[in-house]
Amino acid sequence: MIFLVLGFVIWLYSIKHLQKSFLWFLVYKVFLVTNINLLSLPGIPILSLDMSLTLWFFFWIFKRRKTMNLCSRKMPYTRPMIFLFFSYFISTIFAIAGFGSAFSAYLKDIVNFFLTPWMIWKIVDTEEDFAFVIKRLVIAFMITCIYGLVESVIQENPLVAYETTLVTDTTRTVDFRYEIDEFRGYRVQSVFEHPIGAGINWAMFAMLMCFIMLQNNKKYFVSQRKKYLATMLLCFFCMLLSNCRGPILFVLIAFVGLIDFKNKKFYYMAVCGLVIGAFLCAIMPENYLNIILSIFNPEYQNKVGGSNAEMRFEQMAAALTIVESSPVLGLGYKFSYALNNAYTRALLGLESMWLRIIVQFGMLGVLANIYWAFYSLRVIPKRYKERRIFWFSLAYWVTASLTSVPGMLHYLYYFIIFYFIKQKKFACEYKR
Repeated sequence: MIFLVLGFVIWLYSIKHLQKSFLWFLVYKVFLVTNINLLSLPGIPILSLDMSLTLWFFFWIFKRRKTMNLCSRKMPYTRPMIFLFFSYFISTIFAIAGFGSAFSAYLKDIVNFFLTPWMIWKIVDTEEDFAFVIKRLVIAFMITCIYGLVESVIQENPLVAYETTLVTDTTRTVDFRYEIDEFRGYRVQSVFEHPIGAGINWAMFAMLMCFIMLQNNKKYFVSQRKKYLATMLLCFFCMLLSNCRGPILFVLIAFVGLIDFKNKKFYYMAVCGLVIGAFLCAIMPENYLNIILSIFNPEYQNKVGGSNAEMRFEQMAAALTIVESSPVLGLGYKFSYALNNAYTRALLGLESMWLRIIVQFGMLGVLANIYWAFYSLRVIPKRYKERRIFWFSLAYWVTASLTSVPGMLHYLYYFIIFYFIKQKKFACEYKR
């Protein structure tokens, strides 16, 4: 009930203060998962609170776009997103599960990968806007970390257990809680939808804190340095508690974007990082250390369990076999509802974005995502002359290619990239 009340407050506030309420919504989205819904009746697609508020904001922002003080520049990812929009829609029309069944999943992707980034680009346009959201995201992520630490101690997640009771149609309840296993132990999930997503969300926000700390002229950071530093360290620690390799890989790649030999703060941060890292490795339980080592040494794979390279090749073979019936358009969303055989079972949850794309969207979807990756890794970093965008984007593409990323806050990924892009404009305004 508390989630619906807070959602109602944001909705009510948006009636007269559309832009400011959207900034509050970006903070609230940290806590929103699919199970927090407005409608979950049998035979009707789940209408989550997150989805309903997003569509509400998009409707009014788009309708008032000519009278509102929005960013005048075109959203950087417009071209690849339009390609994705139409390629996924064509696959949805011909989905073997039927258009009606597949459309709800299609709408969810469009909201996550097109509508929300567009609104963030248009609304969050000044340094004050970013400062407003970041200050409150610090508090939000501090809460997720504290709850994650409590969850690690009690090895239960009462919040997620409660959220599973909010879905009237229990057959569609999203519950990614893991049993404690002999290899990894307990996987912390906190308020998020999945341990992997939790780890990546903590990793992304921790990296944002690192990027901000390397800058000298951020008033909203200087005044609250200790709080930001504590949140960053807690995010890194909770990322390890998620017991997943994907988030660690994400950080290792994104960290390259921090390297700046001309910045004295970089050396200080690097030394502190090495000291803290060495200390954690010395006191870290063996199962957590094995997770890190398994990224660099395949011999540790047997000690952590989970998927390996051989399993990925088996999944790829199954995916290519399944999609033979529709290689161009794929089988569409929710194909497993209409197809259940040895090959679909061999997919094992499609633990790579490319496995999902091949099966659901065929070659057309593969081309659309290759174009999106090219834009992310080549066009955008070059256009804005921002190397941090390249490494942050590369961290996402490599991680999502090697494992699934359920529960990842994609809007936070775009928020951080747009922050990098618009820093150029803020720097020019500061000099003037």
